Amino acid sequence: MEPSSFSQTVSVPLPEPVKIEIPTTAAVLPPAAIGAGVGTTGGPGQGPGTGGGKGTGTGTGTGADTGSGSGGKGSDISHASPRWTIWTPPGAPSDVRGRRHEVRFWVTADGRVTRVEVIPPIKDAGYRREFTERMMGFVFYPATTRDGRHVDDVTSVWVIP
Repeated sequence: MEPSSFSQTVSVPLPEPVKIEIPTTAAVLPPAAIGAGVGTTGGPGQGPGTGGGKGTGTGTGTGADTGSGSGGKGSDISHASPRWTIWTPPGAPSDVRGRRHEVRFWVTADGRVTRVEVIPPIKDAGYRREFTERMMGFVFYPATTRDGRHVDDVTSVWVIP
């Protein structure tokens, strides 16, 4: 038989309507007050209000302002960064070539490298010595605290010999 000779009509029952209850009352909160002054939220200030006082303080509330932010402690640091591109020595053995290696640099407050660690370690002694000497020769911009002091740091760079 040909497929066109079968002609059936199938009726599919419609689903029962679903009743959705929507609350008839809703809480309407007043908009946040916007002042006409030149002050900023959260900072020390001196206002024209009654009592004529000055005040500062900390609280548990959250603010509603935008900006780049300046949170954190003065002791937070920006890590040391290389002054130029880190290049590995040519002639990497086949078991090293093309593989990612993490190089950890111990950097002094004046940007000099005092120690290097390579992960995974390079097995070939000659290339490992040449690689380490080259890494020790790099100079870094020193790590700095938020208040601008230079400090010692340990930082990592990924390289592919």
